Amino acid sequence: MSWKTVTLGEYYKVASSKRVLKSEWQTEGVPFYRGREITALSKQGYVENELYITKEMYEKYAKIYGVPSASDIMITAIGTIGNTYIVKDTDKFYFKDASVLWLSKEKEINERFVNYWFKSSLFYEQLSVGLGATVDTLTISKVQTLLIKLPPISTQQKIVAKLDTIFAEIDTATAAAEANANNAEALFQSYLTEVFERGGEGWERKTIEEITDKTKNVSPDKSPNIEFTYVDVSSISNTSYSIISTQKLLGKDAPSRAKKNIITNDILFATVRPTLKRIAIVPEFLENQVASTGYVVLRTNKKNYHKFLFYFLFTSTFNKAMESLQRGASYPAVTDSDVKLQKLLVPSYEEQYKISEKLEQINSSICIKINSELRKIEELEALKQSILQKAFSGELVKD
Repeated sequence: MSWKTVTLGEYYKVASSKRVLKSEWQTEGVPFYRGREITALSKQGYVENELYITKEMYEKYAKIYGVPSASDIMITAIGTIGNTYIVKDTDKFYFKDASVLWLSKEKEINERFVNYWFKSSLFYEQLSVGLGATVDTLTISKVQTLLIKLPPISTQQKIVAKLDTIFAEIDTATAAAEANANNAEALFQSYLTEVFERGGEGWERKTIEEITDKTKNVSPDKSPNIEFTYVDVSSISNTSYSIISTQKLLGKDAPSRAKKNIITNDILFATVRPTLKRIAIVPEFLENQVASTGYVVLRTNKKNYHKFLFYFLFTSTFNKAMESLQRGASYPAVTDSDVKLQKLLVPSYEEQYKISEKLEQINSSICIKINSELRKIEELEALKQSILQKAFSGELVKD
């Protein structure tokens, strides 16, 4: 038998989770999750969860709307589309709102074959809506009309077995690369802890505010025809910790957040989603330009060296403080004051300089190691996609 092209709707009934009202939340019963937690479910079964609905409410949903059952494929439909999870016999849970769809098969098909297909670029190519854009919400009707090439069921099983073996080896290599990168990061953290928590003779405990100068806000819109360079909250890379993109704008086109004057050697720390560590030192070419109010601008005074403060922002002590202080669910953030009131041990300028130069050398070698491991992970992911392409074009196994 040859491969045939079908729609998923020919083989699957597609359903959507329904909204759980806050008034229905309980402290025990049947757990329910948010759509983004599918990834964690896939890796380790149930994740820690403190949200529940009563068993009676669960049965009501099951009767009226249906609930996922064994072998169903769950898929995120909002946000990061395409994360999947195959429901197990022992699973009993629900999702918070319509952020998840699930597929229940009505004809013979290997759900793991379909699950692998969802991980391939073949799935994402069908989400294109033109000009490189993709849909941001996966609907029931969209899933039902997705086209997939199906071989005979015996071939589906052979492909799944082959992919299981190959992907297990790739996942082992990926885990090793991730562990190496994490170990390198932990090593750097140990150096930071040694410096910033040990201190030394003559070191003083001061707030960030005490070792920095006040900065000023500007209003580019008051000079409508003057061009300026804008650093927005997405401009900083949280892997290279540098400003990787900027925008040239006229004052009349300045966004409302374009308010913060920056000069060479200022330190930018993103106060929106602070745990992402978007931190960078302003380079010389951005002297007297403008940054978003999504950053706090830290300008060390003449008695303190800017790189010493820069490295303090990477310490676990500082980042734990930011995590505990952040407010807001959708866009967690801290204030400029939250940042400036954090305390650190400070030596003389000369010692700050010597310590920073040593940290710079250590960080450089560790970054090389981390980036090497991250490239391995990217290459392994690309290898997965290449293998999936072969699998779904009939090149991996013979019918």
